[in-house]
Amino acid sequence: MPLSMVSYPDFPDAIKNAVGARIDDRIFAGLGTAGKQFYCLDLNSIELGWQSMAPFIGVIRNDAVMVASGNSIWVFSGAGLDEDSEYTQVLTDVYRFDVTNNQWEKISSKTPVGLLGASGCEIAPGKIAFWGGYNKALFDDFLAKIGQIDATLDPEKHQATLVEFMSMRPEQYGWNQDIWLFDCETLQWRILTANPFPANCGASLIQHDNQIVLVDGEIKPGLRSTEIKQFTFHSGDKVKINTLPSIEHSPQEHEGLAGAYAGLVKGQYVVAGGAFFVGSQKQAREKQWYTHQGLSKHYADDIWCFEDQQWQRIGTLPVGQAYGISITSEQGLVIIGGENAKGHALQSCYLLG
Repeated sequence: MPLSMVSYPDFPDAIKNAVGARIDDRIFAGLGTAGKQFYCLDLNSIELGWQSMAPFIGVIRNDAVMVASGNSIWVFSGAGLDEDSEYTQVLTDVYRFDVTNNQWEKISSKTPVGLLGASGCEIAPGKIAFWGGYNKALFDDFLAKIGQIDATLDPEKHQATLVEFMSMRPEQYGWNQDIWLFDCETLQWRILTANPFPANCGASLIQHDNQIVLVDGEIKPGLRSTEIKQFTFHSGDKVKINTLPSIEHSPQEHEGLAGAYAGLVKGQYVVAGGAFFVGSQKQAREKQWYTHQGLSKHYADDIWCFEDQQWQRIGTLPVGQAYGISITSEQGLVIIGGENAKGHALQSCYLLG
C-alpha cells in the first residue's frame, strides 16, 4: 500500500506516556509528561495548531486510558502520586471531560481493577471495554518497597528488590485477565467475558467497525507478546475471539512490540514503531524470567500494513519511537509524540495517509 507522511503542527509539549481521543474532526490529547495540560487540534483547521483546553483536574499521571463517547472524553486509572500517598500508585479514579462546556468532572465510580497500561475503546454507544491493566496491590507494594530504599546508600538492597520483582513468571503479576465493560450512563462496571490470552499491558488497539485488534503488548515487564488478538463483538454479549498472523521481523526474531502506534489507513490495519528488548524471547524460553536483564532496548521505526492476510513492511518512521499517541482519522493515522531511543519525549505530530 502506498503511504504518504504529512507533518502536522508540533504538540505544545514534549509528550510521552500520554493519552488522546477523537471526537468528529477534533483530536484531544494530554496528560503523561504534559502534566495536567490538555489540548485540541481541529483537523479542519490544522493551520491554527493545538489549542489549550481546560487543564485536567486529577493528579498528574502516566499511562492512563482515554476513550471518547458521544460528546464526552473519559479518563481511567494510570500511575500517579495520589494525594494521600508517599509513593506512586496505580490509580482507580475516573474523570469525564465535557467537550461542549470545556469542563472536567470527577466521577463517583472507581475502576474495579487497576487499568494502568490497559487498552480501551467504545464498543457500543456509551459502553467502554477494557483489556489488561496492572495488578494494583502488587504494583503499589513494589513501588512502596523500592521507594523506601536509597539506591545511593544501599545499592545492593535496591538491586535485589528490583530483581525479585522482575524475576517473577508472567502469571505471578496478576494482571487483569477479564474484559471489563463500563456503562457511561449508569457508571456501573461488569465483566463482559474472560480474555483467553495472557493479560496484556501496553498493547496497541485498532478498532474497525465491530472488530477490535490488540497488537502485541507486554505479558510481564520487559517481555512482549507476539500475538495479534482479534475480538469481534456481536449483538448482546457475544464475542468472537481469534488471532491474526504475527508481525515477523526478519531476519531477526520477532520480540513483540510495546507502545507501538496503530490504527487504520485507507481501511487497513497499520502498526508503526514500538519498543522491545533484543533477546527477551530467548531468555523467556530458557526460563530466565528477568527477561530483559542485561539486554538493549530497541525502538523500531518500521511501518507495517496487514495486507492479503499477512503483515507487510511498507515504510519507516522518521525515527525509532514508541509510547506516544496514535489516533485514526478520516485522513489516516495521526501520530503524536512518544519517546526516542535516548528516552527523550517528542513533540512531533504527523499523519500517515
